[in-house]
Amino acid sequence: MSEQKPEVATVAVEPVVGPVTATWSVSLDCECPACEKYVDLLTAPDFWDGKSNLQIPEHGTPRAKALEVQCPECAHEFVVRCDY
Repeated sequence: MSEQKPEVATVAVEPVVGPVTATWSVSLDCECPACEKYVDLLTAPDFWDGKSNLQIPEHGTPRAKALEVQCPECAHEFVVRCDY
């Protein structure tokens, strides 16, 4: 005689859903006039050196109209006008 195991009730467990996290993504993109690559200037290791007072997404201010930058691809130095 074989033993019968009692039936076990299964209950569906719904996952706990909380607020979904959204992450800001910021870039400052342009085409380098020297190497002609489309680059994100914020990837240059020293982008923020001397620019700590620049605000994201600053535009139209004197400092944002003539921002000295360096291409992260070819190291060419040039001036950009920040736009939003």
